[in-house]
Amino acid sequence: MRRQISTLFTYITRRLRSLKHPKLALTALVIAVAGITALGTFAAPQKKYTYDFSYVQQGVNGSASNNVTLADGENATFFLDLKNTGTETWHNNGANPLRLATARPFDRVSPFLTPSWIATNRPATFSHRVAGAGLEKTDRIAPGEIARFTFPVRGNAPQGKYREYVQPVVDGKFRINRDLGIHWEITAKGPGENHCSKPGSVIVHVFIDSNRNGKRDPGEQALPRASVTVGLTDGNAPPSAPRETDQSGDLTIHNLFPGEYFAAKNPPDGSVVSPPRAQVDGCRPPVVFNIAAPGDDGGTTNCSKPGSVIVHVFQDKNHNKNRDPEEVPFPYAKVIVGLTDGNAPPSPYRVADKDGNLTVDNLFPGEYFTAPFDLQRTTVSPRVAWVDGCRPPVEFTIGVVEGNSDPAQRNTPSGVDGGTTN
Repeated sequence: MRRQISTLFTYITRRLRSLKHPKLALTALVIAVAGITALGTFAAPQKKYTYDFSYVQQGVNGSASNNVTLADGENATFFLDLKNTGTETWHNNGANPLRLATARPFDRVSPFLTPSWIATNRPATFSHRVAGAGLEKTDRIAPGEIARFTFPVRGNAPQGKYREYVQPVVDGKFRINRDLGIHWEITAKGPGENHCSKPGSVIVHVFIDSNRNGKRDPGEQALPRASVTVGLTDGNAPPSAPRETDQSGDLTIHNLFPGEYFAAKNPPDGSVVSPPRAQVDGCRPPVVFNIAAPGDDGGTTNCSKPGSVIVHVFQDKNHNKNRDPEEVPFPYAKVIVGLTDGNAPPSPYRVADKDGNLTVDNLFPGEYFTAPFDLQRTTVSPRVAWVDGCRPPVEFTIGVVEGNSDPAQRNTPSGVDGGTTN
């Protein structure tokens, strides 16, 4: 285009020189220059802000692949790397996040969805940037960068071979109009005779277990406004937000994704749940969980046999009060176990083993607590619990927020005691 404009300018200049009237030549020159300027402006490329992408790689359970075989109820994790080849920065939140959508047809409901999908037609958004051989957590992908999308799938479909197609979409704006046919080949082994994909329900009954036998006996009262959590045992979705029982101690929850569920009372207080877990779906009656809460009978019990407690001490690095898979034991911690009623002094401190575990037997029946002897900023769960020999040993967990989990710097059986903390 520049060459064409230059040639045109040279031609006009030569023609103007041949004109006999200078004023006319000058006027024509001004008009010609204006026209050439307008032509150059019209011809100049305009910057466009666009969304576009290119395929990099995909995988299953951390390995590069697009094939997987799923048994009924089996889980797998898919990942997909896409490069931002447009001019717009991608975001994974806000009004217009970039997400993966189901495709072929667009926005279909996948038979392999799980409760952790954003929606039935949106498996995921990106969570990381691919940086060399590693990943960096991010909420935006600039042009030229590579995004990592990760989402779980579950074997929910009848026996057969399937293709799970996806393509990126800018929610709230448009889908990127380039379907590259990105997909995974899924071989479903099919459901067993008890398979059901319909959502189910649970009913929770909470009562005061006055005699601490784990069963609801005549005369034992319901516990109204008890806080209860219900969740999947496989961890593929977070538990529900705590809900309260009604005046009859009952709670009903509908529209639960098919799977194996548990129920628990909040906060943990030694309540006994029966059954401890159960399969929930819409092809069977609602599952009934009975939660026997510790009684309000002044700490008495019909059992006179001595009981036991087991204490687990761990390094709570993320300060969430729960022991996560990556959190390590806190070895050789000093622990105190004692009755809450003060009728007997607490035992001298005892030392946990190298795996952070401690078992104390032959405890007189009663309500007990446990606490660290020489550590600051710890959490204990449950705070108190009834102990006797007519029930399994009570398990306490102690999360150490500050402390040193290195056995070489703590009190060990050899007598080394650094007394250090973080």
